[in-house]
Amino acid sequence: MKIAGLLARETLATTLVWLAPPLTAAKASSRDLHLPTRSLTMPSQEISTSLRDIRMSVIDTVAVRETPAEIHVELPADILFDFDKAVIREAAQPALASAAAILRAHTAGSVEIHGHADAKGSDAHNLPLSLKRAEAVRRWLTDREGLRVDHLKTAGFGSRRPAVPNFKPDGSDDPNGRQRNRRVEIIIEK
Repeated sequence: MKIAGLLARETLATTLVWLAPPLTAAKASSRDLHLPTRSLTMPSQEISTSLRDIRMSVIDTVAVRETPAEIHVELPADILFDFDKAVIREAAQPALASAAAILRAHTAGSVEIHGHADAKGSDAHNLPLSLKRAEAVRRWLTDREGLRVDHLKTAGFGSRRPAVPNFKPDGSDDPNGRQRNRRVEIIIEK
């Protein structure tokens, strides 16, 4: 629960910062056009509802498991990256900001960022892709969130460590399982 509260507070703060530049630019433009600024404002209840919706969608996206020794933060690759790419999507920023908040709250131990792939494609393709994705998350956390680079280690495992089976019991392909296996995990030692 402590982590969920931290995620909610950090996400709200991130969302407010994320929304501020466009609103400020819009207000400046309205002054230049001599339009009343109030036409650009939303009722506070609407803003609160929008922020709550954004916050809840981010929290639902980031899976956090805590053990006595570690905290596991799981980020679905489909949220972070486009298909077969290792460039962070703009839409992934709130989820990554939430992960950064957890990292800031637990700075004592080591941190590993693991990239994972599904069973489609070869190891020759999936291993480098999963490593590049882990490195992209590390770069985002250091460049955008100011976390120490020496504190974050990366590894790519391709399809070697699935979270769930890639195939159904009858041997047929399981698209939901494959989707769950495409992920980046951040493992924080306590």
